[in-house]
Amino acid sequence: KIRAVLREGTSVVLISSDFEEIAQVADRVAVLHRGRLIESISRRDLTEDAISSAVYRAA
Repeated sequence: KIRAVLREGTSVVLISSDFEEIAQVADRVAVLHRGRLIESISRRDLTEDAISSAVYRAA
């Protein structure tokens, strides 16, 4: 259902800790901590390590 909405050109904000889910639908991932942007990761650079690194820096 999310893919159908994306195909229509609508932006979607998905909050998830499930990497597989994120990797299937996201074209960009933003890692936030206390309302501050830690890192924005493009689909091309999206790996579990990239997300883990950004989360670690936020802590």
